[in-house]
Amino acid sequence: MKQMMKTFAALGMLLLLAGMGSAASCEYSYDAPEEWGTVCNAPLCNQTMGAQSPIDLMPTATVATAAAIHPIYGSASGLEVENKGHTIQVSYNASTMFRIESTALGATRKVLQLHFHTPSEHTVNGMHYPLEMHVVHADASNNLAVLGIFFETSSMTSPLLQSVVANADDLAAKGDKAMASLDLTEVSKAGLSYWSYPGSLTTPPCSEGVSWMVLQSPLKASQAQIDAIEAIIGKSNRPTQPLAGRSVSSYRAPAAAAMSSNSMAAAMAADSDDDDSSATAGAALSGVNLALLVIMMTGLTVAVVVFGIRLQYITRLLLSLGAEVETAKPAAAKKSKGKGKKKGTLFWSDSTDTDEATDARTGLSYDESDEESS
Repeated sequence: MKQMMKTFAALGMLLLLAGMGSAASCEYSYDAPEEWGTVCNAPLCNQTMGAQSPIDLMPTATVATAAAIHPIYGSASGLEVENKGHTIQVSYNASTMFRIESTALGATRKVLQLHFHTPSEHTVNGMHYPLEMHVVHADASNNLAVLGIFFETSSMTSPLLQSVVANADDLAAKGDKAMASLDLTEVSKAGLSYWSYPGSLTTPPCSEGVSWMVLQSPLKASQAQIDAIEAIIGKSNRPTQPLAGRSVSSYRAPAAAAMSSNSMAAAMAADSDDDDSSATAGAALSGVNLALLVIMMTGLTVAVVVFGIRLQYITRLLLSLGAEVETAKPAAAKKSKGKGKKKGTLFWSDSTDTDEATDARTGLSYDESDEESS
């Protein structure tokens, strides 16, 4: 009885694999996805109110929090890589230990295969990534879970993609196969924050009941790598399907949250540094102002001292003028009787060639031009 159950399970797995990716028995085209239901006798592909994939993922529209996922991946060699016509597929042996675990999924689901779509099938706020990889998992009851991983162009090359691209010459035509080694641990570099929703296969027969998990952060690949894959499979993305009342959940991995917190802490530190810089600049400015104030006060003091000396000198000059005027009054009166008015004595030099004035009392002299410049 147990052997019979295993046989049925194996047959079910084979049928499941036959209906995934590009393994459908019909010839369909991405130029006319609306005809899939008729061409492939797959009515699910044409329904608009079902749980079909892919969808447009809108981060602001998520309504629930998903559980954490734990992809247990590693490096494997001797893997079969095949050009399926509309995709490149890498198949894993049934004995593989690579799997994904999550309380949301219940039973552990092992990796069956992975394949690619150009551009991405899922969109984020209506925008495509240049490449999307689907890692397909199944449990013992053939319940599917697909992990979607975006790739974005970068100056960096992807070791994961390079293992596939290195066999490009051997995968030129549909049905061509090659052997390769593949390291899936690169997936962890994207972080494990993801969106989750109930969906379907994205190719005929468009079977529903698939648990979708799409990583929120993309992996990086060079433009040459993406171009090499696109040259083999061409345009291979199904249009996004209506959400039709389904809810999209989101999970934010602790590492991403910690990164966000670190970014916030860094921003706060930067603000603190700015404040410190401002305080330092303010202190420096205050120092400059203080120095200017000292210079101004010193200058004012010097000016006052000089002005005091000048004032003292002028006072002495005026006193001497007054004394001389008093002395000169009788003589002036006598002269005025005989010859009329003459030029009064102002004690300035009669010379018109110089601005020098002489103190008639003290004999001291100073230059008028010096006074003006003062």
